Amino acid sequence: MEWVAAGGMSGPLHAKHKMEMAWAAEVHDLCRALEIPFLFKQSSDIYTERGINGLSLYLARRAGQEVDPATVPLIREYPETAVPLLPFVEHGQRFSRADFRLYEERVKAKAFAATADAQLPSGVLA
Repeated sequence: MEWVAAGGMSGPLHAKHKMEMAWAAEVHDLCRALEIPFLFKQSSDIYTERGINGLSLYLARRAGQEVDPATVPLIREYPETAVPLLPFVEHGQRFSRADFRLYEERVKAKAFAATADAQLPSGVLA
């Protein structure tokens, strides 16, 4: 494997399938350990390229660091290629602190609901 690109779902199903940053962080950590370039594209949202700094904010918090969402470096690593790639130009929308907190609360609520549904006896609807 020479490159990993990951991101949350965009479009009408984004709310049903929210990306958990812990999962993205696991994949990022594995890529780093194996020296595989990793690109985080976006968090889950109705629109594409939203929450492009979501994983960066998660990793900073995990490390106990306070960072500015407007300037935290994005995780956009690219593989070496025979023909140089175009230079990266940032586009998309970054999370603010409040946006990131809200995103994580929604992911946790969704995970809680899925866990609760999974624990219901067969034939019982939530």
